[in-house]
Amino acid sequence: MRPMRTPQQTLFNGSIGLVIGLFLSRLISEQFLSGQPVFILSLTAVFSATFSLFFHRFPSQKTWPLSLLWLYVFYPTPRPDFGLAVGFTAVVAILLINLPTAHAPRRLALLALIAPLLLYSLTLAPALLPADNGEFQLVGATLGLAHPPGFPLYTLLAHLSTWLPLPLTAGQKINLLSAVLASLTLGLVALTTQHLTQTNNAKHSVVATSVAVLALATSTTFWAQAVMANIRIPTAVFATLAFYALFRFHTATRLTDTPSADRWLALFALTMSLGLTHHLSLAFMALVMGLFILWVDPRFLLAPSRWTRPCLAALLGLLPLLYLPLADPTLRDPAAFLAYALGLGFQGDFFYFHTAA
Repeated sequence: MRPMRTPQQTLFNGSIGLVIGLFLSRLISEQFLSGQPVFILSLTAVFSATFSLFFHRFPSQKTWPLSLLWLYVFYPTPRPDFGLAVGFTAVVAILLINLPTAHAPRRLALLALIAPLLLYSLTLAPALLPADNGEFQLVGATLGLAHPPGFPLYTLLAHLSTWLPLPLTAGQKINLLSAVLASLTLGLVALTTQHLTQTNNAKHSVVATSVAVLALATSTTFWAQAVMANIRIPTAVFATLAFYALFRFHTATRLTDTPSADRWLALFALTMSLGLTHHLSLAFMALVMGLFILWVDPRFLLAPSRWTRPCLAALLGLLPLLYLPLADPTLRDPAAFLAYALGLGFQGDFFYFHTAA
């Protein structure tokens, strides 16, 4: 027998239907139905009635995240991008709270990805930016060529982001790419922290993960980079994914699960290869990580059959470099290509502050 519903539950479900109706009607009217109040009111009534009936059978514990939609219903100015962000967050929250308890770690990782994305979207740099940031916006929008080492992978991703069907300028969409990549970084931080803090007490892992994600997400430098076009946030993604793959490789090796260890090693090789084509600063990290691999599994060097997958993955990660000679025919000369891709013109900058006054 279905439990009796209290008047409070009925009222709450009615409010959920109402907020969905108001939310959808506002988004639609701001985009397509400006100046048609009668039709907008009719649309609101239909949406509200339909969703009230649909959610009538669900308890409030499963539908309360939809109350977030009130944020945009009462927002003072038209901001479809904000409305979409709020709607997306509400839907993801609904999915998360309805996942089985066994999926709690994934739930926390998804929350670590979605919540910062909303924060960064609301604080996104509004337009074209100065200096290198503006250069990356321009190069991404036009499929041009940035200063050495060219950042081909970032340029391609930035250009793809300009195709997003959002009411934003190309520059704003490329800024949004940084927000998405920063949120992905935080999701990976959550997964890594959970993996490192697996204990019998799940609360300890939740606390450690929450502290790690919040500390990085709200740090001044990371937040500033997460809302504007730049090449530092992609570097953070590659570094974090490389760490996660290595820790999973370590665990698989300890459990003598060689096939799994090799898959994680291939992911590490692909990640680090893509990272190095993006920014050579990761080379220092790659050296230490390579030593870590040999420390975890010294027998790897004695098993050439296990080299194939990581080597192929590493070669695959070099493919973005092909963009450079396609974007600038002068880089088809091997010497010019190497000088540009390696950023040799900046080689004196590394020890700049070590130079005697």
